[in-house]
Amino acid sequence: MNRYSSMRGKKRASVATSGASKSMVRLRAIIMIVLAAALAVSLAIGVPAINAKNNTHTFIVNRMATECKSAYDVSQTMSLTASTNSYEKLARIRSSIYGMQMLSSTNGVMGGKGGNLIEESVFNELYAQIEAYNNQLITGMSTANQLTDLQNALLNLYDRTLLLLD
Repeated sequence: MNRYSSMRGKKRASVATSGASKSMVRLRAIIMIVLAAALAVSLAIGVPAINAKNNTHTFIVNRMATECKSAYDVSQTMSLTASTNSYEKLARIRSSIYGMQMLSSTNGVMGGKGGNLIEESVFNELYAQIEAYNNQLITGMSTANQLTDLQNALLNLYDRTLLLLD
């Protein structure tokens, strides 16, 4: 006698509920299919969004490096005493620094890691150095020290910006 011989003629409990269990199996299968589809859609949308965020960060940092290099290049053409275009060159440097500041804060607004890429105090220090240079121009005194300080600060900022790419 095998173990199922005692079950002849008797309805098993699972057989009696087979209609209900079949509908549960179908419901589970439908739920699994819906969840798999939702996961696929999330991945299809999420992965490009992550790549776009990384591309945006790289673009911002590269643009900041370009602005900083531009400001430094302009500072290299400045004379140690007042000349006819000293104020124009100083304005171009200030504009590049402002552009970097806005790009840095854009990263914070976009939810970048750690907010601003470069602290505001760095930009404030650069603006103070520009003002010191400007004051020396107004008085007609040599701007050698101020120009050297400004160029060194721009080089340091450029190096910090390139480190953001790593």
